[in-house]
Amino acid sequence: MLTKHAAFMRPALVQVLLAAGCMASRPATAQTAANLYSFTPFTQNDGSNPNGGMVLSGNTLYGTTANGGTNYTGTLFRVNTDGSGYTNLHTFSANVYQVFTNFGGGGIKPGGGGEFINPTNADGSAPNGGLALVGNTLYGTAHGGGLGGYGNIFAINTDGSGFTNLHNFSTPVNSPTNSDGLSPFAGLIAAGNTLFGTTSEGGSRGWGTVFRINTDGSGLTELKAFDGLAMDPTTYYYTNADGAEPHGHLVLAGGTLYGTTTQGGSLGGGTIFAVGTNGSGFTTLHTLSSAISGTSPNALTLAGNRLYGTTPAGGAAGGGTLFALNTNGSGFSTLHSFAYDAAGFNAIADVVVSSNIVYGATEYDAQNFTGTIFGIYTDGTGFTTLYPFAALNFNTNVIGSGPTGLLLANNVFYGSASYGGATGNGAIFSLSQLPVPAPELNLTVQGNEVMLTWSTNASGFSVQVTTNLAPPVVWVPVTPAPTIVNGLEMVTNAVAGNLKYYRLIH
Repeated sequence: MLTKHAAFMRPALVQVLLAAGCMASRPATAQTAANLYSFTPFTQNDGSNPNGGMVLSGNTLYGTTANGGTNYTGTLFRVNTDGSGYTNLHTFSANVYQVFTNFGGGGIKPGGGGEFINPTNADGSAPNGGLALVGNTLYGTAHGGGLGGYGNIFAINTDGSGFTNLHNFSTPVNSPTNSDGLSPFAGLIAAGNTLFGTTSEGGSRGWGTVFRINTDGSGLTELKAFDGLAMDPTTYYYTNADGAEPHGHLVLAGGTLYGTTTQGGSLGGGTIFAVGTNGSGFTTLHTLSSAISGTSPNALTLAGNRLYGTTPAGGAAGGGTLFALNTNGSGFSTLHSFAYDAAGFNAIADVVVSSNIVYGATEYDAQNFTGTIFGIYTDGTGFTTLYPFAALNFNTNVIGSGPTGLLLANNVFYGSASYGGATGNGAIFSLSQLPVPAPELNLTVQGNEVMLTWSTNASGFSVQVTTNLAPPVVWVPVTPAPTIVNGLEMVTNAVAGNLKYYRLIH
């Protein structure tokens, strides 16, 4: 007989009924969810729709909004972890639109009627990515605007002074190629006085780049240019050897950068790649398949020598995946396939790894369509929805909807939500005392003994037993303490009496 059930709570609980199957209950958990700030752009011009992650320094969070502000081009902000001290550090300037018309032999000139080109401004617009912090200076990218209209790289002091446009991505001429890339979606990562990032388009081959640039704006170097795509006549997917259109931020370990592309690869679902910080040794670590491992990977993080990331779509259940692989490209595993259900789907926020648990967020769910926070052990067991975001009431709720950023500090999660909050324009939130995922408890009966096993990834659990679930329930610790057998935590208990209930307690 093999019975298993997992319930997720604090304390984590699993009950097994030997005689009649499996039962479980869910006592309330002492979670604390707080709205640190709701964006109200129409009254305060403070921005709306924070799409990127945040960076934490001391007790201060720094981030970006992709829209809103006085000119509807986005803002940079800071707010304390207790919700106090919100400050608009920078409002991006208004876009300037130009119209071009053909004249005399194919030349172009500004003037009425014709074709719009990308809007330009002095400092960029739509900062979709997060920020990198070096000393007292924040660095970031804007997806549009800048002097060329295709985005830029900027710096600003943490007190809001000294905004500097470090680099304007150049305008392509009659093709998607240029020398430095176009339209960055992701933020930057820093190593000393060097910044690394990606552009979603452009570069010497036209399909995006990996680049580096000094913190003073000098020395922009194309480390990798991604190849063009061609349609596979058999699958109708657009494929190439190395991927195309990177939208996610990079991960740095030693002298190697790790990243993802949303398109291409030999199976058409995007790629996970590695490249040296000097541009050498580019390697396609893994190519994703829409129907199996997901498509368009975005988020990526590193724990030890293992990379963890998400895809917002594809996979066995269609709603995206959570995956892992080693930094040398071996050991790829789909830890979880998201379905279009209440557990959430479209996981685009950064994932966080702590104590053998991978935490992440889904932008939507089938119950409230507001998203969830989830947890799963690094071996792929124990997936659970740890926190469902509340339903919207006329586009508003308490702590936001559609989480797009997530970080963990001092056992508290801080995140950004693109929508919802008090006005429906997004919010900054915190979550504390989240439950830990409970592992699956496996029960086998052999003769006069029952053997209870669970994953060694789930630390801090012990087994309790009771013979009656009528209140008041008295749970008694099972002895001896668990031991590790064949890679599993195991407790052996004698079968006595007609009925027993077991649970795991954390």
